[in-house]
Amino acid sequence: MRHPVASTHGALIGLMLVGLCILTSSAVISWLAVSSSVQGNKLAALATPTLNPNRTPVRSQAVTATEPQIIAVTLSPATLNEGDLLSVSITVKNNSTTSITSQDPQPGFVYNEGETFYTRNFPDVHGAFRIGIDFDGRSGIDHPYRWGLGAPLAPGETRTITGAIRMKNPQRVNYWAGLVQEQVAWWQDRQGVQFITVNGAPGNAQISATTFSPITLRSGDTLNVSITVVNKTNQTLETQGPNPGFVYDEGDTFRSRGFAETRGAFRVGIDFDGRGDIDHPYRWGLGAPLAPGQSATITGAIRLKTARTINYWAGLVREQIAWLQDSAGVQSIRVTAAGSPQITTVTFAPLSLAVDNLLTVSITVRNDSSDTLQTQAPDPGFVYNEGDTFYTRGFAETRGAVRVGVDFDGRSGIDHPYRWGLGSPLAPGQTRVVSGAIRMKLGQSRNYFAGMVQEQVAWLQDRQGTQLIQVIAPPTNTPTSGPTATATKVNTPPPGPTATATKVNTPPPGPTATNTPVPTPTSPPTPSPSDTPIPISYYGTITVLSAPTDRPAALHADLNLALRGYAPTNAALNLIDYWGPTDPIAVQLYGIFADQRTSRFSAAYRVYDWNWECNCRAGLIGDWAVTLLGLQASNGETVRVPIRYADMSNGYHAIVLYADTDRVTLKYTPDDNVIYGYTVHLEGFTVEPSLIALYNTMNGSGRGRLPAVRSGQIVGRAVGSEVKVAIRDSGSFMDPRSRKDWWMGR
Repeated sequence: MRHPVASTHGALIGLMLVGLCILTSSAVISWLAVSSSVQGNKLAALATPTLNPNRTPVRSQAVTATEPQIIAVTLSPATLNEGDLLSVSITVKNNSTTSITSQDPQPGFVYNEGETFYTRNFPDVHGAFRIGIDFDGRSGIDHPYRWGLGAPLAPGETRTITGAIRMKNPQRVNYWAGLVQEQVAWWQDRQGVQFITVNGAPGNAQISATTFSPITLRSGDTLNVSITVVNKTNQTLETQGPNPGFVYDEGDTFRSRGFAETRGAFRVGIDFDGRGDIDHPYRWGLGAPLAPGQSATITGAIRLKTARTINYWAGLVREQIAWLQDSAGVQSIRVTAAGSPQITTVTFAPLSLAVDNLLTVSITVRNDSSDTLQTQAPDPGFVYNEGDTFYTRGFAETRGAVRVGVDFDGRSGIDHPYRWGLGSPLAPGQTRVVSGAIRMKLGQSRNYFAGMVQEQVAWLQDRQGTQLIQVIAPPTNTPTSGPTATATKVNTPPPGPTATATKVNTPPPGPTATNTPVPTPTSPPTPSPSDTPIPISYYGTITVLSAPTDRPAALHADLNLALRGYAPTNAALNLIDYWGPTDPIAVQLYGIFADQRTSRFSAAYRVYDWNWECNCRAGLIGDWAVTLLGLQASNGETVRVPIRYADMSNGYHAIVLYADTDRVTLKYTPDDNVIYGYTVHLEGFTVEPSLIALYNTMNGSGRGRLPAVRSGQIVGRAVGSEVKVAIRDSGSFMDPRSRKDWWMGR
């Protein structure tokens, strides 16, 4: 960013500064001659901003008449209460001779304070223009509130982009605007600096309790809402309609039903994930003025129509003044399509028991379809021993039969191994309780849950009635081994609760492990460093919740894939369709490249198994035909974090378990192991040096914190024509070609 040179220190100092500027400008021009070939997709007609090789995007200041630029900024009001909207209006003019493109979110989008364009699922698209708002003392992502231009901006065209931020914290700080070409350069920054004051919301009325029921319902049923409000102020709270008990239909709003805001009136409202323009569209009044010290419980209902599972929550508003409270009682609500059979109740008992005792299961099934549900054995009341499966007990699937099943976190082998039939066909409209038991053999503390399957067709429901079960083992005098003696094999544990890829046929077991010495990893030729390196500040760090890995990461075969190695295999180079349930927020591999294309597969490989007893490589893993996949890439294109929008902390989606010059291991839970959740190995590309440096720092500091990254964030660049990827679920290597899991909708 250019700054004016002071002229009051004398002619000699002025001449020295001029000379220094000439030398500096020469160096910048020389560097740009190299950089321009890398940034070949930059708009040719735009004046090139000043680039800094230590940061991308780079801040610069538009100073010529041929650049896009911000010409007006309005942030209003300058003084507001917490819960109010800070309105943003920014006018941009395209002074270039080329149309400039943009991306979401569209003008008018409303952020909540503390959100970012990443957490609202609008990651930066290379080359797209957006405007952004930043502020003094901001931590994390710069200009976290960003908006697109709405449509391409033609040469000479001027457009005003609006948006808003719902302020939640009292403060007195400067806010300002900037114009960015994503992942290329900041064309302007610190435009329209405005001192904003946010006062605490008036009064101290608050929501003390929120209840939604039922949490699972059919399309057409009503979701009942109960919200208790306490008036701790010294003033009576005035209110307005609709009165408690009012029923909305999904898609209604308080405005469409004739209850537009009355300024200053207190109401409660319900909001939900993915709602439209009007926030908290379902609002109810308090029924009558609420005197100081009084409380009132407001009830209402919403008739839901769309089959989906999303979060609902409550808020308390003083209309047209401030939101006094929001995000109260967040609850996931599942609406099933009309005509679908469903589990309505699940009970596990007892929740704490001793080894060799029975865990009893009671599952209520209602047939809301118009067809009679056929079923199969075993009948209700059947008792499994822990470690049994419906296969080992002689009850293999009958295609189309409906059964209920019980699964648990960390399960190995067949999913929902304990299954029971309905006892007899279940007629339309009929409800039946299916009971059974499992004799527990091992001390443990883990979650158990129920599902309903139409065998070899589809899982109709899963993860119903999740309950933590504690099984107490008898005391033992066996000494506990130290941490170095726990060579527990975790490379092929079964899929956990996020596991989704179910194979139709069980493959034969892989080859027997052999005492092959640990191979010395061979690194590919070191490619040339990027001309636009990313600074360490581009990445974050978060606290690791598990104990550190039990050996150096570079020597851990679950973290450093070079130790295992892999071999080419002759398998189909296309997406594969497997039968089974799907995790709706599974990792999506199309996010590895900026254009999120369905990649062409260049080669297929199988990863070697690991023998933890001898700490040596074993035979090739035989669970799947492919466990490492080559994706076609263009030399030098960016390699990114595969997409999974499940926030771990502060908008981060994964941590870096291991990083070297040509490989990165990413974990989608904050644990220093691969035992639970998703793990992705990216191989055969140039890892961003700043990410390696940050990883080495955190690794050398004891791994209490590790680098954290977001979906779509750059971790390096392709070298040659291939980037390799492996994906694991709860330790198990999966088939990365699975369409329903890792390439949804492709």
